[in-house]
Amino acid sequence: MKKVVAYLQGGLGNQLFIYAAARALSLRTGASLSLDGSYFLDDKVFNRRFALGPFKCSDVSGYCIDGCRPLPVSCLVTRFSRRFRYALLRGFTSRVGNYCCDRRPYKHRRLPECWSGTLTIDGYWQSERYFYEQRKQLVQDLQLKDDAWLCADPLAKEIVSTAQSIFLHVRSYREVPGNENGECALRMKGYYANAINYVSRHIPDGRLFVFSDDIEWAKTRLLPAVIKDCRLPVIFNDGNSSQLRDFSLMRLCKHGIIADSSFSWWAGWLGEQQWLERGESPIRIRVGRRVLNDDFWPERWLSIEEV
Repeated sequence: MKKVVAYLQGGLGNQLFIYAAARALSLRTGASLSLDGSYFLDDKVFNRRFALGPFKCSDVSGYCIDGCRPLPVSCLVTRFSRRFRYALLRGFTSRVGNYCCDRRPYKHRRLPECWSGTLTIDGYWQSERYFYEQRKQLVQDLQLKDDAWLCADPLAKEIVSTAQSIFLHVRSYREVPGNENGECALRMKGYYANAINYVSRHIPDGRLFVFSDDIEWAKTRLLPAVIKDCRLPVIFNDGNSSQLRDFSLMRLCKHGIIADSSFSWWAGWLGEQQWLERGESPIRIRVGRRVLNDDFWPERWLSIEEV
């Protein structure tokens, strides 16, 4: 029987890209799907862990997550071999036998659909071109298994009751060594100002809901100059929050101003698909430059410059 094994890595957004590409491939080919989380054992800087547990996809896929115990020597050898192959393939090709990786910088490269036994995919696969045809199934897979807490959330109720809700997401990247002052995000002031100006003109009855991995930093360092002339009501996601809560609330919004991050991408993409299914016309705004790879941004999303 054919099988797809995908190695998970990174935070929630990157894990979603990997899952989506692998799940779509399994649906197209009739192969079973397994997710392997052993890469998380090597993440000593960001301490990433399996993040797909709250979603229904963790019930439709098999996965191996072993973040508590040291791997036996045989597994360590396998991990070293996999990393060596990945480094080698990044420089020369994208496939050796039944092992595939993505190369960066790269454009979308179609995954193989004819193989025998197990196909291993190793990389981030950061383009909707890998899974857009299977988008309806993915939206179902990525529903929360338990959304009672979200239905009771006061901010969720406010977003749902707002006809023209707009999320603005700021990724500070302050957890990245050497970027503690948030310089990556500070360089995007022009993008956010231009995006807010656009939605103010084109969605005059909108309400702006602001989210960030560091909301206090965003409020004091990045956004004061950006929102000072904003004609729309601005609501900050204050109080107790979490990655899953921010993601779920952003997903509820009809329109979105996307940060240059895979986390923001997925909140915007999933919400967009749900609004399109209702026959609505959601707006997604993204920064007008290349991010991560040439096919990262969906072509239909509105490009806004940073100057």
